[in-house]
Amino acid sequence: MIKKDISVAALLLYLLVSVSCSVKEKPEFLKIDDINISESNREFVVITGNAFFNNINHIGGELKLDKVDLLFNKKKVAQLSTEKFDVPPKDEFTIPLTAKIAKKELLNTSHIQGILGSLLTKKIEVSYQGDIIYSIVGFSYTYNLNELHNINIKL
Repeated sequence: MIKKDISVAALLLYLLVSVSCSVKEKPEFLKIDDINISESNREFVVITGNAFFNNINHIGGELKLDKVDLLFNKKKVAQLSTEKFDVPPKDEFTIPLTAKIAKKELLNTSHIQGILGSLLTKKIEVSYQGDIIYSIVGFSYTYNLNELHNINIKL
């Protein structure tokens, strides 16, 4: 009789934990923002930004970038990658996006026309294209990025 009571209690505890800690839905991708030229010198330019998410689930998970390209004026200049990022439970969070671009890549002949146009307008079109993958035990979801932003250039 005691074994039966323990088995029933263990089953109820398992069901309670399973229901309360389940993944209700994927974290919500909110936006990419805070895009800036954070550093520039003779050799390279560093572009930073943040991907904003909201996780309503009681458990976390992991996010990772998968072949996310950074484009300036519709021309690929870098590919971002990052280590897996731990997703906090029941919270809004950001993933930092950083790209270090060699200036010789920007001055490549295929980019010159776009750069000259950007210098005249003092704006550059920055876009992120690729995937961010959310995963948790037995479940994964891919966010397809196609984010376009215009940032001001300070000369």
